[in-house]
Amino acid sequence: MFTEMRSVLNIPKSTDILDHIHSLPEPAQSTAQQSIRDIESKAMTLQQPQPGLLPLMTYLTAKSIPKGICTRNFDAPVAHLLDKFLVGQTFSPIVTREFRPPKPDPAGILHIARSWGLVKEDGQADASGLIMFFSHTPIQAHALK
Repeated sequence: MFTEMRSVLNIPKSTDILDHIHSLPEPAQSTAQQSIRDIESKAMTLQQPQPGLLPLMTYLTAKSIPKGICTRNFDAPVAHLLDKFLVGQTFSPIVTREFRPPKPDPAGILHIARSWGLVKEDGQADASGLIMFFSHTPIQAHALK
């Protein structure tokens, strides 16, 4: 999917896709955004959950562990994931690429931490209480210290 995106945008692997799109003037920026949305929309129809995803989410819910999403996707693929594979699961907040700056900048994760009341004594968001996040590739857990 990312190879196709870079091909459509005519950018090398070393160039961040979203940064490139935001650097474009209008109407090229809108055209590029739509091209990427089209690729993501096609890819979401092929989406398959990782084995154990629903049991893990059910366990987290049973233990009252909050779940949020921080992604570089737009909202439709996220809605598709939730509606197709995670019916009845609650994720809040859901941070998509419209949130600036997007991943890998920590701002989205810090926004989630703040919304869950995870703050330091000085009032800054404290992401050290967040245990893991998942990537678009097979599940990758990362400690956020």
